[in-house]
Amino acid sequence: MNHSILLPKYLMLLEGADDDPAKGGGGAAADAGEGDDDKPLTADEMIDALAKDFDISKEELLKLKPEGIRKEIWADNYYSLTQTEKGRSILEKMAKERFPERFAEKPADKSKEELKPKGQNILLGFLTLKETINHDGYLGAILITDLQGIPQEFRCTLPVKPTNIQKPLYGDTLKPYIGVSLCGVPLIKTVQNKPDLVIVSEEFLLDVRKESTYPVIFIRRAGEVIDVKMPDSSETTVKRERINCSTGRFQPIVFESHPSFNDDMAIAREILDKIFSYLDPTEPFDRISKAIEILGKQDNKFQ
Repeated sequence: MNHSILLPKYLMLLEGADDDPAKGGGGAAADAGEGDDDKPLTADEMIDALAKDFDISKEELLKLKPEGIRKEIWADNYYSLTQTEKGRSILEKMAKERFPERFAEKPADKSKEELKPKGQNILLGFLTLKETINHDGYLGAILITDLQGIPQEFRCTLPVKPTNIQKPLYGDTLKPYIGVSLCGVPLIKTVQNKPDLVIVSEEFLLDVRKESTYPVIFIRRAGEVIDVKMPDSSETTVKRERINCSTGRFQPIVFESHPSFNDDMAIAREILDKIFSYLDPTEPFDRISKAIEILGKQDNKFQ
């Protein structure tokens, strides 16, 4: 059994021992050593065994020996106690009583956090609305990934199936209403892994931004930077920007934000510039489509 995990806790347990067995110099070894081999080990053999067990050099191990204690006494006590469960329990109890600070919870290692690549914790949300297998309703779905495209969370609604009366009553507003109010906004609010950027598959889904604190953009392939005047407003402008893949692996993309949240463009641009050399931000929607198709085949509730 490797006892290297014991080393930081017990390395000074015997600092108060001396050569007098009555004061702890050898009594522990006698009690805890029952059941060991008949042939006793020499001090050097015990130290060699301890060093090997602890995965450190013999020289390093001997540095842990308190001054004023003979090597033979120290090694005998230490080695014997580590050879039995009872002995290790004694060591742990002694350590907690005499060195409580060694068992205190250590603060988080900030240096390790600083070594993390910048943006490693940034999450992306891919929100879409898909038609059911039977083409009689819609399902909303959101996939949360890290910047490498690794899935962190996936959520999907049950199908929303409008009646034959609702279809003509809602007209062209039916799909946006289902996509935004009934599916999109609830999905964004319920995800546990909060995205730093939400990418939507349909332009009308940009309206989830009105109920979201996260930047939201619509992405499609190809296109260029275009400023378009909205027909019902001379002041509202939709800005579309183009990003080329630096490696040439993917077709250029065009993205836009909700016209009332143009600040989202700069945030999106910074993130997309980081990932577009190795991740196509339109590809996760293909994964969602396949997942929904499988759900529909496995469970009638999603048909």
